[in-house]
Amino acid sequence: MSDGMLKLVEDESFDEAWSLLVGEGPVMFLRGETGLHAEQRATPDGTELALRALAALASRTVLRQFYPFTSMNRLCLARSASHQDLQPACVAYTRDGTYWVYSGSPYGSDARCLAERVTAEEAVEVLVRALGLD
Repeated sequence: MSDGMLKLVEDESFDEAWSLLVGEGPVMFLRGETGLHAEQRATPDGTELALRALAALASRTVLRQFYPFTSMNRLCLARSASHQDLQPACVAYTRDGTYWVYSGSPYGSDARCLAERVTAEEAVEVLVRALGLD
């Protein structure tokens, strides 16, 4: 976004899915055919904390209009809970709290790195631009 600030939105389309990623209990990883899966750890590891930070920011922006799910340490987005219309960009997160943003399919060979080793806020901003939502 041009002013460096994330635009906050109110959209309840996929509230439950976003809240499961952001919640304080065990992180609920949203997976393709298997649906919801809770990781039962006493203390979240760095990867879970990185996902929570990313999801907390993304859930307050125009990205909230999409269904969020995780795939191999990446936050991916689709237009429906059945993963129809997979969005052509995703964010990879690491246990040290850094993020990589990719354009292209999260499952295809066309992925291209748009930003690497950025903060959660920077990753969300790049993702919004990559999807043409700014």
